[in-house]
Amino acid sequence: MGNPNSQPADHVHIEVAMTLYQSALDLLPADNPARAPLIHRLIQVLKARSAQSGDRAAEDLDRAIQLGYETFFLLPNGDPDSRVHFLSIIAHCHRARFELCGDRDDLDGAIHLHCEALDLSQPRNPLRAHVLTGLTTALSIRYEKYKDHADFEWIVALRAESAALVHWPLGHQHRSAIVDNLAVALQARFGQVGDRADLDSAITLHREVLELRPAGHPHHSSSLGNLAGALLTRFEQLGDRADLDSAITLLREALELRPAGHPDRSSSLSNLAVALLTRFTQLGDRADLDSAVTLLREALELYPAGHPDRSSSLNNLAGALQTRFEQLGDRADLDSAITLLREALELCPAGHPDRSSSLNNLAGALHTRFEQLGDRADLDSAITLHREALELRPAGHPDRSSSLSNLAGALRTRFEQLGDRADLDSAITLLREALELRPARHPDRSSSLGNLALALRTRFEQLGDRADLDSAITLHREALELHPAGHPDHGASLSNLAACVLYRWHHFRDDAALDEFIALCERAAIISHGTYSCHWSLVSIRLDPETSHYSPREALDLLTHLLHNPLAVVQHTLGQAVSKLARFSEIGDLNKSTQQRVVEVYSEVISLMPRAAYLGLSPKQRLQSVTDAEPAAIMAASHALALHDIPTAIELLEQGRAVFWQQATRLRTPLVSSQIPLFKQNEINQLLHSLDNQPILLSPQDRRSIEQEEAKRWRQSQRLEELLKEVRRQFEAEAKEHSLFPPEYPSLIQAAKKGPIVVLLSTPVFSGAVIIKQGGASDLVHLPEAKPSWLDAWIQSWDKYVESARALPRDARAAYMAGPKDISDSQHELLEELWDKVALPVIQALSLAKVCPTGIFSHIPMHAAGVYPSGPCCSDYFISSYTSTLTTLLKSRDSFQHSLPTHTAKVVLAAVPHAAYSRASQIPGTTEEIHAIHDLLCGKQPPLLQDTSRVVVLHDADSTALKEQLNDAAILHLASHGVQMQGHPLQSGFLMADRMLTMEELMKLSLPNAFLAILSACQTATGDIRQADQAVHLAATMQFLGFKSVVATMWYVYFCTGMTLSDFTLYQHLYKDPSKPLDPDLVAIALDEAVEKLRTSPNSKEILPSTWAPFIHIGV
Repeated sequence: MGNPNSQPADHVHIEVAMTLYQSALDLLPADNPARAPLIHRLIQVLKARSAQSGDRAAEDLDRAIQLGYETFFLLPNGDPDSRVHFLSIIAHCHRARFELCGDRDDLDGAIHLHCEALDLSQPRNPLRAHVLTGLTTALSIRYEKYKDHADFEWIVALRAESAALVHWPLGHQHRSAIVDNLAVALQARFGQVGDRADLDSAITLHREVLELRPAGHPHHSSSLGNLAGALLTRFEQLGDRADLDSAITLLREALELRPAGHPDRSSSLSNLAVALLTRFTQLGDRADLDSAVTLLREALELYPAGHPDRSSSLNNLAGALQTRFEQLGDRADLDSAITLLREALELCPAGHPDRSSSLNNLAGALHTRFEQLGDRADLDSAITLHREALELRPAGHPDRSSSLSNLAGALRTRFEQLGDRADLDSAITLLREALELRPARHPDRSSSLGNLALALRTRFEQLGDRADLDSAITLHREALELHPAGHPDHGASLSNLAACVLYRWHHFRDDAALDEFIALCERAAIISHGTYSCHWSLVSIRLDPETSHYSPREALDLLTHLLHNPLAVVQHTLGQAVSKLARFSEIGDLNKSTQQRVVEVYSEVISLMPRAAYLGLSPKQRLQSVTDAEPAAIMAASHALALHDIPTAIELLEQGRAVFWQQATRLRTPLVSSQIPLFKQNEINQLLHSLDNQPILLSPQDRRSIEQEEAKRWRQSQRLEELLKEVRRQFEAEAKEHSLFPPEYPSLIQAAKKGPIVVLLSTPVFSGAVIIKQGGASDLVHLPEAKPSWLDAWIQSWDKYVESARALPRDARAAYMAGPKDISDSQHELLEELWDKVALPVIQALSLAKVCPTGIFSHIPMHAAGVYPSGPCCSDYFISSYTSTLTTLLKSRDSFQHSLPTHTAKVVLAAVPHAAYSRASQIPGTTEEIHAIHDLLCGKQPPLLQDTSRVVVLHDADSTALKEQLNDAAILHLASHGVQMQGHPLQSGFLMADRMLTMEELMKLSLPNAFLAILSACQTATGDIRQADQAVHLAATMQFLGFKSVVATMWYVYFCTGMTLSDFTLYQHLYKDPSKPLDPDLVAIALDEAVEKLRTSPNSKEILPSTWAPFIHIGV
């Protein structure tokens, strides 16, 4: 009858085989002994068809089992081989039906039938090998599902006979099955006992099986998978990369042998995904992580609703998404994982063998989300779920130790939040029990040691009992012994022990402990790819002057090492490095060479910022990615200026500020060069175009499409960086010409060709200004009184008085915004302080100045500094204009076309008196404002423009109409509500008649004719408090779209000043000679004149400075 588990070779002709066997059976009477072999073959065909067809799989298996039993009971007792064949094939069908429907009775029945077959087969009977294999496989499945330790003992007992049968000669036809059976049993025993010899023997045997089942053998793919699984297990123990790479190669080959439609494709997809995730955790290659998620999504699709393995597939995919969340921080991944885990739990009701695993996985994900968002409900739910999982894993359950550890971890977290001592004590009790369940040589003992040590250290922090700390150190030492040199977790164990030893030094000033900490960190640093959390602590020790290990130079060297760790998450590295470097501002005795090294390390930090904000990210992700590195640029420049190194300071400010806009601009700057090969230019420009075009917004539920798009954009950004690196290396001159290198000082000072630029900065290291003059010379002005603390206090006071003025009733703010004398006097006093401490020292010889504020200065109205109402002020000495960076100014000038005649420039006048938001107040005067401008340009007195068709008026402007009209517009005058969303700056925008028109939406526009935007709206140049140096505000957005000049506001404005400020002054300057091209130099002059008129009007003594000071000019 042949192998009871074999299948017809020609799957394409299964239906033909079915017909032929059935026809042959119809010709034989019921008592004909020739029927049995035919029925056996028919059962094999039915089983084969069930594996290929989900629609009638259960029906085919039901019929196969029925035929098998009917025939078995007719077999003569004197034919044991035939009875063994039928018992085995029926058992295989029961097992297949269990895998299809999940009914445990089928699995138990299969094991019972295999046992009967084993009793009928003699020790030297060739069929016995197959019966042993079938029984061992069924027992392994039941053990994995239900964790009955008796099954494990049974598998080990069967191993003894398999070991005896393995001595059959190499050419024996059943040798591969026996060797495979023995290898699986040895691997299972290693999982329980942890004896390395078992694992090595299993791998040797798996290799032999693979040789006995070469390409073309029906079990070649399963043998590939078995060997790969054993190699992966050994890698997890010893960390030999060759094992991991070999496992992945074998699994890829196995997957190729299981194409779409193959019944085992889903398991191959999952196994390969697990191996790729393992490699990702070791090497950090994003491609491995994305591939794993893609493979697991495909596997899930092969388990539709109702499939018994759907819950485990949901758990696998959720685990991969959690891993990606932990690496990249995208909340959508974590939320998707939780959604998948909830579905998995619903598929595992009470009594389901996988319920405890699903409870555990969902609890872990909720615990993670609590740590991110702090929602107590998530943590309480996690604890409840962990408790239920523990109840399902009583004493003797092989996974009890895991549940004990997981519940303990959640309780320890709750203790840290609420301080309930009972939670911490319970956690320690649970962890002690978990450790007892993982004796010496248990593969997970080291993790139990580490968890208990962490809990004891936490209790020491609370109660100060040194015994707890000593016990924690002892446990970490044992864990380290279990992870000797060469083990993949050796470095992590060194780091954990080092952290605990450092606690001993911090609390007891034990110098021996500090020496040991240093030694452990140095050992960890030797490991390949090794940088661990202890190394960041070591930087702090090197910067502590109270220790004998104080060495700023060594701290800087270590920081350089940490910055070059290829496996670290760049955003995390940036935050840590900036935090540590800030300590150098507290060291008062830095010598010149050390301060120079500080500048160099800051420079390396800044060079990582574009990597963190890589071009494949969405705008929101790019902005978030550099949040923690925000202070780097101004701190680096301050240290350089302390060394009187102005060129380096200016270069670092340009590289490290407005990184968000730098990256966005890169995407819109095609590469055109006669020196660079055309094919390379084309590929670069195609990638730039693709990355600049944000995909159509997908439904949040369509996670697979979103992930595929994100993965594609990441690959594109990586390819783009490779190409740009080649261009920089091979065509250095052309690369510099096309801004593929960071801008250098000689090119940056060209920004001052039309007038000096004042760069202001204030940090604990340096407070002052750099004045870049028209000829390229530069001066350094120290402002010792403009310390960060004073500027902070100034801003708070100014904001308080601005808010006080806003709180006045509207009718009290009429007529040039006069206000109570106390508010007016207070604002005048603050502006006089600003004049004395900042403005006065830098006004010498300035007639027109661009102000480039950095850091906290970005929120200071420098142009308004003065002694009011009748004393000197900035406007007496120079006309103020702002720029976020010198590079932005240079790019605006370079892109400006001087050929656009004023009389042909399209003007869009848009008013939104009634915004769509119910909470937004009606804006008085907006309609009148644009009508007055329209009359000036097109009216009767005489008009400034002859061609009135070039002026478009939008009443109650909505977002669609405005975007359509902007496509070919040169001038925009928008009177509306503006909103700066603190904390979510890309959601800042204009309140239009239909909805909010956000920065993120505006950024998708490209306006080739844009010249001037007059934003008669609130907060259009406010910026985000947390990321001042990224200049993320509406005015900067207008510059990004192409507007060369922008009139904007630094805070809330009083809307009755809008029409007053326009006062025709701006337009009268611009349209003085409509036949000439538009001149951007006139805008700042015109705005200064308009503000001057308002500021010096007859009743100027009563005018609040906060009514005219918010208006600024930005750009060319």
